[in-house]
Amino acid sequence: MINSPSIWGALSDAGRNGVFHLVSATAPTNAVTGKGVAGKGCLCTALDTGLLYVNTGTIDSPVWAASARDIGDTANIWAARFQTDQAVPLSDNQPTVTLSSGIRIFGNGLADNDSGMTVAITPEGSIGTLVTSANAGETIAAGVGTTGTLPYKPAINGPISIQAVVQMVTDHLNRKFFIGFLGNPIDAILAPETFSAGNFTLNQSNLAGLVTDTGVGTTRDLYALSNKVNATPVISALSALTPAAFPVTNPSVWTKLKVVVDVDGTATFYVDDVLVKTIPNALDPNVPVAPVLLLGNTLNGAVRMMNVKQFICLGN
Repeated sequence: MINSPSIWGALSDAGRNGVFHLVSATAPTNAVTGKGVAGKGCLCTALDTGLLYVNTGTIDSPVWAASARDIGDTANIWAARFQTDQAVPLSDNQPTVTLSSGIRIFGNGLADNDSGMTVAITPEGSIGTLVTSANAGETIAAGVGTTGTLPYKPAINGPISIQAVVQMVTDHLNRKFFIGFLGNPIDAILAPETFSAGNFTLNQSNLAGLVTDTGVGTTRDLYALSNKVNATPVISALSALTPAAFPVTNPSVWTKLKVVVDVDGTATFYVDDVLVKTIPNALDPNVPVAPVLLLGNTLNGAVRMMNVKQFICLGN
């Protein structure tokens, strides 16, 4: 027999916490759909596709992710599977390696005999560790697509997103970091920005992403950058600064980072499911881009390492 009071109690709990089921004409928009109403765990069905989304953010800043039920139905999903047979040996001297998952490991230092990706099975899960070469200026990256095969066009596939759960190994010194979308992910990719005299100079003409850079004066602050068809190749660090940073304690703390570009080219940036920056017109929605997660070395003498527990790229 159904206990009616318990049902009303459950509904009351859901109502107090904003956990219920919304509907939307299209895919819900981060930080907009359900703002002030939809609590963490709230569901939303997109009526045009029938896909179900869940709010992993907060009631004040919803972050909508495709549910596990529907994630296989999206037209453009790529995810790394960090299995022992998916490692990239440090000494294999290959300029690029495509894993069976379709994720590509590349970078201008990958062909050196001290750069690659190791895999470890741990109590926290299966972890991939990206390892740069010990030479300054060398990079290692994970992503999808090449310059000639860019998988996402925001106007068609949007909202597009790249999400990773990462952990810097040992410290944050002497390194660069990028997560986001690029228009030119060549095999020998360089860090997409350089920093000097208070400004970032963007080395790619089409990008949107979160970065850290030792040269800024702190290695932990996260900056949100965009360059719409080379409209803003130089950006001040002050204007790009977000209120978020990598945690001091390492390697015990993981950081979840996400960059989303909507159908109109607006980019939103999240750290641990909290919205930290919005850039309208960050990208031309009709220009294709590719998702990239990158680690760079800025000082000779030692490799730089970053653990990756999750790496997912989504598009409609």
